[in-house]
Parts: sequence; structure tokens; C-alpha cells
Amino acid sequence: SLSGKQDTRREVANTIYSFFDDLTASIVMYYVEQRPSSGYVTFGTTNDTAPAKIQITKCNITRDPWAIGSVPMPPAVPVLRAIKDWLAVSSTFVLERKWIMHPKPRLILLDGIEIQQQLSGKEQLSHEMCAVIFRRLSQMDKTYSKDTLTMFWRKFLEPDFGTAVLSNADPLTIQSIRATFTEENEFFSPASSRMWHIPALLPDGWAVYAFDMAKRRILVLDPAVGPFGFSNRRINMHTYVSDLLHAALFRCIQSLYDSWHCSSGEWTRAFPVIMLENIEKEDYGVCASFFARNYDGDKL
Repeated sequence: SLSGKQDTRREVANTIYSFFDDLTASIVMYYVEQRPSSGYVTFGTTNDTAPAKIQITKCNITRDPWAIGSVPMPPAVPVLRAIKDWLAVSSTFVLERKWIMHPKPRLILLDGIEIQQQLSGKEQLSHEMCAVIFRRLSQMDKTYSKDTLTMFWRKFLEPDFGTAVLSNADPLTIQSIRATFTEENEFFSPASSRMWHIPALLPDGWAVYAFDMAKRRILVLDPAVGPFGFSNRRINMHTYVSDLLHAALFRCIQSLYDSWHCSSGEWTRAFPVIMLENIEKEDYGVCASFFARNYDGDKL
């Protein structure tokens, strides 16, 4: 019934908002404890000035990166095993150091313990670790692209976007998110990107929402569903979340760019089942990152 659907959506909305309110507070506290220099843009730093629209160069969507050799080969298994073995025997003194400090579009800080426990151990991928991974995926795409210099097949948004939207904040006022859309446009034409990947840390674990600008379709990539498909409960949650992300994404696009090649209307949503087996919850984040890097819009 209509009232039943409304009740379900309201329940999902309350769960999501409460979860992301707590998540946002925990990230803010994480950086308060890190005490970074005041010169850095940090998580949630706002910019309330009205954005100026950027002129977008009209272009075709970039060619399939797998077809033209733009996707690098993964590291060899012995290399990965050697890294894991080294992490396992590293001293606390080494692991307690800051291993990652990257300032743009906003500061990310991670120590070796976090990297060891999340990438080699049994802890779930944190918000900040996912931010590092998606930032690195974006860097790799730019480094290895064999297409026209300013064209990139996909755009990786860091988890700040989903976290802002789902905690009921305005992504346009958050400095790092605005920079993600605007600061690289002299080197990169956003209209060339077919796939826009948005990761989100949900109450049940990580998922990635892939926005296909060519087919006007949202692909919900969720490791938690395993090989058996999406339950009604999970479809309801992803429908609610992807509706919010879709509205916010196009609000940013329409507010920051002077034109765009496709409308926000008449989009469809797909729920591909791409897992062959169930995995542990602590692996959802790494698996979702793998989906974002390797899903070509139709298959892994």
C-alpha cells in the first residue's frame, strides 16, 4: 500500500540520517585529535560564497579504457604477499607513524596501524581509508590514460560527497567537494566521463553507486548481497540513498557547470548481482573499491 511504502521510506530515512550524523561527528573528532595545521582544508570545511559556473568544453565520452589499454595491470601476487608479510612483522614504532598525509582536495591523515589493520587485518575499511583509495584510483586513471589528455572515462568522487548528502548537509557549501567538481577542469573535461562513482559507508557496510551518464542509469554495486541478490529491504535502502545522491549530483553539476550533455530526468536503476560467494563484512569496503575500479558498466 502507499502508506506502507511511505512508512518504509520514513524508517529508512531515519536510520540513514542517524547513522550519518554519528559518522560525521566521528570524522570531525578524528581530525580534532590529529590537530592539523590551520592552513589545511579539512573534512567539512565550508565555503558559503555562491559558486561561479564553469564553462564546460563539449566533447564525446571517452573511449572504453579497457579497449585502449588505459587500465593498468594489478600488482603481482608475490608483491602483494610480500607487502602483507612486511606489514605483519613491522614494529609498533614504524606503524604508529603517519604514513599518509595528502592535502587536496582536503587533508587526509592515516597512520600505519590503520593501514595494516584495514588492508591486511580484520578491520572494516574506514571512511578515511576509502577516501585515500578513491583519491588514488583517480590519480591512477590520469596517469595511465591513453586517450586524449583531458578525457577520462570515469570520475571518482570521494566518500565525503555521499557522507555530506546523507547527513543532510549541502555538498555545494563544502569546500573539498566543490573543489572536486571545479579545480581540475583545465586538465580534465568532466563531460568526457561516462561513469561517476560515488562510494557510501552504509549501516550494513560499503556500497558504490555508479552513475552511467551515457545510459542514464544508476548501478548499485553492493558486496553485502552476495550471490543471492537484493532483498526488498536492501532495495528500499538503496533506492532511497541513490535518489538522494542522484538529486545532489545533478544539483552540483547544474550549479557549477554552464551546460551538461544529459538531463537528470528519466534515469533507471539496476541492481547487478556480481558476487560469486558471500564475504565477511570487514571485506565489503575493499570489495566495493574493487568494483569501482573494475566494473565497466556491464560486467566485471
